[in-house]
Amino acid sequence: MSILNQSIGFDTFAHLFVGMESCINQMNRRFYLLLLLSLPVCISASGCSLMRFSSQSADALIRAGQNAHKEGDLVTANELFGAAVELNELDPQSRMEYAQSLWETGNRNEAIIQMQAAVKLSQVDIENWQILARMHMESGDLISALSAINIAIKVDPELMDSYDLRGQIHSRRGDYAEAIADYERVITGTSQNVEVSKAIAHLYLQTGHPKRALAILAPIHDQYAEDHVPIEILDVEAIAYRQLFRYGAEAESLRSAVTQQPRSIDLRLRLAQAFYDDGDQIRARQQATEVLSIDSSNAQAYSLLSNN
Repeated sequence: MSILNQSIGFDTFAHLFVGMESCINQMNRRFYLLLLLSLPVCISASGCSLMRFSSQSADALIRAGQNAHKEGDLVTANELFGAAVELNELDPQSRMEYAQSLWETGNRNEAIIQMQAAVKLSQVDIENWQILARMHMESGDLISALSAINIAIKVDPELMDSYDLRGQIHSRRGDYAEAIADYERVITGTSQNVEVSKAIAHLYLQTGHPKRALAILAPIHDQYAEDHVPIEILDVEAIAYRQLFRYGAEAESLRSAVTQQPRSIDLRLRLAQAFYDDGDQIRARQQATEVLSIDSSNAQAYSLLSNN
């Protein structure tokens, strides 16, 4: 059976397009493009295959786009969300979905344009303002990011996610006092948030308050058994102890971290330095030797050995 017998013949397509061309003068260009999009046809190397994009409603296109996104087909998702926007330009959800899809495929400028349109249409949709604020923040436009998240907070001053995001924006701007205030509001307004606690601790270290950093992390540390405290917590604690010149305590935090990641050169070098500064040259040499067993040309390890 030939290809033409298995599928719709090319003559049929020719008649379709001739008929369509005769109608162009009776329809606007946008409707024509949408009609093309809805044609259940695509031409492939093996003949003709069916490819259906529903143009019956923006909701249908959005659902199809979401399914394509879940399957990892971002190109198709972009096309479907874009078609939804074309079909209903006043639908903020179509704009939002399209913006996020564009963002994931690297088209950040167009994503922000679509997201700006979404917030204008939705006005009080906090999630849309949060998304726009995050896009501006990740693009480095911290002024616009702060403006967007402030609107979200004005709409709902009780939503802690907005303060968390504003804390991140303030932190990137170097406004550490404002960032700490936002993060502390999140801590008091919700159950214990590990990520926010770590962010506050880092800010305390940056502003020269290592004791406060240790205090904010203490409740989290105490939740874990010995040698099972998350490395990111141990890392911040070690930095705080070094700022306080408590090298023995720094070494203990780093020792626990090395137990979890024994092949981490950075952790072992820091542990060796902590032992050395605490006056324990034997264990400092041991750690430097361990580093050389992983990286035989490590200059910092050789330097530590030469100091002993």
